[in-house]
Amino acid sequence: MPKSDPKFPFQFKIMQGIGELGEKLLGESRELPGFIVELNSDGEIINAVSQNDNLDFIQLDEKFKSYLMIDVIDNGEYIYIKWQNLSKEHIENLLNTKFIEKDFIDSMGNTKDYARTGSVMF
Repeated sequence: MPKSDPKFPFQFKIMQGIGELGEKLLGESRELPGFIVELNSDGEIINAVSQNDNLDFIQLDEKFKSYLMIDVIDNGEYIYIKWQNLSKEHIENLLNTKFIEKDFIDSMGNTKDYARTGSVMF
């Protein structure tokens, strides 16, 4: 069974931004499917694959050098997000968000730097 592990505000901002990006790319839906977007070295989308188009979309992460992905598990009971080789500036631009210093401090006062590659289970 998946385990939820978000701790930092920036992780929630990424999840929210991916959802909004999905609505722009795939259309608004109460049940947004999982999808992966391949990105170029400038952080621009060059390919988008929805779970509705390819049930094995999650396997594409092995083929893409840089990407942003969301997987909707058990009808939304869990949400898994993953990004790879994506700078802080590129993810901010792509998701139309801005990270601030507090986004990298959890409720216990622990800090975490943004990593170009990461994942979170919600």
